[in-house]
Amino acid sequence: CDGVMVATALLINPRLFAEVQPLASADYTVSQAIAVAFEYLALAEQHQPRRQIVLQKHFWYFFRNVLLRTTDKEDAMTIVRGEKMSLSLLGSERHKFYTFMNQPFVRSVRQFRELLRLMAETLDVEPEVKSIAAAAGAGPAATMAEIRRLNNPGEDDSETDW
Repeated sequence: CDGVMVATALLINPRLFAEVQPLASADYTVSQAIAVAFEYLALAEQHQPRRQIVLQKHFWYFFRNVLLRTTDKEDAMTIVRGEKMSLSLLGSERHKFYTFMNQPFVRSVRQFRELLRLMAETLDVEPEVKSIAAAAGAGPAATMAEIRRLNNPGEDDSETDW
């Protein structure tokens, strides 16, 4: 069935049919994933999902192939918590962002927007994406601990760095 054949590809890159020259999944970058995620959040604000976990699941698709993989064909792969990833990325900033966005306490549009701003500030992304992130909020991006508390004021995060 043709509909099933494109479903996962469209979850990973909702712009798939809009691209002038469609990108192979290996060419899909962190910058493009962040730009797509900002567009998605704007739509999610207008059309609130019935369940907040929907945001997290879409982010999982947007970012799993760009945060957990490298373009190096020789890079060894490993399984971490059921997710196949490049061994060289284990413990990296990209791995930390991916792990953080999949935590049960990250659910709201506000939390995901701040996470995208922090990713754009921290990771090597294109200047256009940094501009989109800067326009998405005032001041510097929140830290992971601050993002966690956005929906849980008063929660003590002293035991973790997020």
